[in-house]
Amino acid sequence: MSLIEVNCDEVKGLLEKILDIDQRNRTEDTQINYDIDRDNQIKVISIIEKCGWPTKEKVGEKGMESVFLVIQHASKKIRATYFPLIKQSAEKGDLKLGAVALMEDRMLMENGQKQKYGSQLVRTGDGPLTLYPIEDPENINKRRAAMGLGSIEEYLKHFGLEYAP
Repeated sequence: MSLIEVNCDEVKGLLEKILDIDQRNRTEDTQINYDIDRDNQIKVISIIEKCGWPTKEKVGEKGMESVFLVIQHASKKIRATYFPLIKQSAEKGDLKLGAVALMEDRMLMENGQKQKYGSQLVRTGDGPLTLYPIEDPENINKRRAAMGLGSIEEYLKHFGLEYAP
C-alpha cells in the first residue's frame, strides 16, 4: 500500500470525513464499495504512519471511531498489524473496550477459531444470519459485560435472532 501525504494538523477533520464516508458506504440499501474502503485505509494508515497513533484528546471520539472502523473493515493483515494499538487505545480510554471485542472476534473467526464475545454473525449462501460459534457459551455475558457490551440476548434481538447456547 502506498502512503499519501497528510497534514498532521488537519487529522481530526480528515478522520471525521472518513468516518462519514465509511458509514455511507454501509447503509442497508447500498452494496459495499471496496474501492472506498481501500481509499479510506490508505488515508488512515498514512495518518498513523506519518503522524503517529491518534488519541481521543487530539482527534475526538469520532476520529477514534473512524480509525477503529476503517481498520475493522480492512484486510486480515491490516487488522493483525494494528490490533495491538487498538487494544492499547482501549486500555487508555481512547477507544471503547467493545471495539477490542469486535475486532478480536473477527480475527478469531477468520482464523477458524471460536469467538469470545459473540459479536460476529455469518450467513451461508442465501440462508439466514446465524451466530458464529462461541467459546465457553455459559460465560458469554460475563465476558461481554467486562468489555462494556450488553447481553448476548439483547444483541441478537437487533438481528431478529434468539440466543440458544
